[in-house]
Amino acid sequence: MSIRSFKSWAVVFVFAVFVCPSAAQDPSKYLTARDSYDLEFVSDPQNSPDGNKIVYVCHFSDIMTDKRHSNLWIINFDGSGHRPLTSGNSSDFSPRWSPDGKCLIFSANRKENWELESQDSEVYELSLADGFLKALTDRWRSIGIDVPVKYSSVKVSPSRMRLIWAA
Repeated sequence: MSIRSFKSWAVVFVFAVFVCPSAAQDPSKYLTARDSYDLEFVSDPQNSPDGNKIVYVCHFSDIMTDKRHSNLWIINFDGSGHRPLTSGNSSDFSPRWSPDGKCLIFSANRKENWELESQDSEVYELSLADGFLKALTDRWRSIGIDVPVKYSSVKVSPSRMRLIWAA
């Protein structure tokens, strides 16, 4: 056994003998199934066109309904101005900045029974100036048939006149 290997095993041994038993003696430090409902995680960070803001998706759980939800949050690049853009027990995802940085385009499932129809989503525009939320798609009117659609990866044209998404 080499000296380097011996040192590695010595560190593992000291950790196992002296550190782990003290943590094992306190049951309040164990991670439980209930703790998983308190865990939140973020995904899909998007920088604003001017580079001063970041919008991201915050995922969380509702222990009473046993459902996962997500909302959009925004923060300034320097860490100030951290606040939610959307709220409630909906599923907001894939935020994208408009080319001028004045609004966000994102996909969401905001129907009351969205848990039952998790693939049914629409595309929305959120004005950052006044918080006005406008649905840009209405799949029930546009296609007229009952086909579940999950819009994702929304892109906005430079003129804001066209949207491209994967369904």
